[in-house]
Amino acid sequence: MTRGRRRTAIYTLLVLSFISLAWIQSLYTDGSVIPNLFGDRTDSLLDIWVLCHTMFGAVQYGIWSRLVSNREHTNHGYTIRVFHDTICLSLISMCIWEGLEFSMELGLFGARVAYWKSGIEHWSNRFLADPFFGVLGCLICYRWPRVFWSALVMSIIWEIVQVLSPTSMSIQVWLFS
Repeated sequence: MTRGRRRTAIYTLLVLSFISLAWIQSLYTDGSVIPNLFGDRTDSLLDIWVLCHTMFGAVQYGIWSRLVSNREHTNHGYTIRVFHDTICLSLISMCIWEGLEFSMELGLFGARVAYWKSGIEHWSNRFLADPFFGVLGCLICYRWPRVFWSALVMSIIWEIVQVLSPTSMSIQVWLFS
């Protein structure tokens, strides 16, 4: 597959995955509700999980850039293409995660997981804040590549602590109540 066709396939997959996820979420939620700026994930634009999405974006960029790049090329144009491909692959990965997360919220992974997720995430959080902070993490890792290892360790610790908490919002409630 040529570079142009590969890039077209990546962009098409990205657009289709966002559109399909938005359509599915619109079937289950009321999209006309204006979100709070910060608070619970079910009614707010931002929640404590933006930290996790930023770290996850940095980790994804570190992994994807190692898989996509060829260290023999030092051409600036090649570096820009790798950067764009890596950002797109990271956005596709984030969209896949949001689809899995939505499935968890609906109870497709069991009632315990649905209880732990404690409600369906607000559309603004899912489609605006989470991807934005994921790309922000990618950009941070692009600018400072050594951030990858710190973000990886912090992401693993964060996930362990979150999974052991009673619900997905327990830590935020504990910190900000």
